[in-house]
Amino acid sequence: PIPNRYLDQVQAAARQAQTAVILGLGEVEGPAYYNTAVVVAADGSLVGKYRKVHIPAGFPRSAEGATTYEKMYFRPGNLGFPVFDIGPAKLGVQICYDRQFPEGFRCLALAGAEIIAVPTNMATYESKWRGQTLDLVLRTRAFENGLFIVGVNKAGKEWGREYVGSSLIASPLGGEVVAKAAREGDEVVTATVDL
Repeated sequence: PIPNRYLDQVQAAARQAQTAVILGLGEVEGPAYYNTAVVVAADGSLVGKYRKVHIPAGFPRSAEGATTYEKMYFRPGNLGFPVFDIGPAKLGVQICYDRQFPEGFRCLALAGAEIIAVPTNMATYESKWRGQTLDLVLRTRAFENGLFIVGVNKAGKEWGREYVGSSLIASPLGGEVVAKAAREGDEVVTATVDL
């Protein structure tokens, strides 16, 4: 449930670091579960939340046994496409598979978002092209909507899955990548952007 004692700790850390945080988590509300991202402002206040709208049905099982059954657990989000004022910018959120669908990004842009954060947990599923699509799609969303995209993706391997990594910040100016992380390892990527 939101709020909870773990989120309290994240809020305290955001306040101490004076940094806004977007945190993905599994949310329970009554009998329903949602893939949710909460937005915490730099003062530690809970600004709001977004629930993932597009829930993937699953991908074929790989030789390593990796697949996803997210649709068996989570309901599609029911909060629409909220824009959050975090002080220095107006922020929208799309989660992982939402990136494949342009409509949510367009709704956020029309509602005044200046930056859209896209927390992602994208595995390769042993495909060489999947990693390339993350970069392509996020750059396209920045360009077509005239705003910055901050795409954060898990890197490395976990439980037999290889993750794409390659977190990036894309500019609306031609979808130029202004900062990009490696495919493996922990890394902090930053950029100064002119809204």
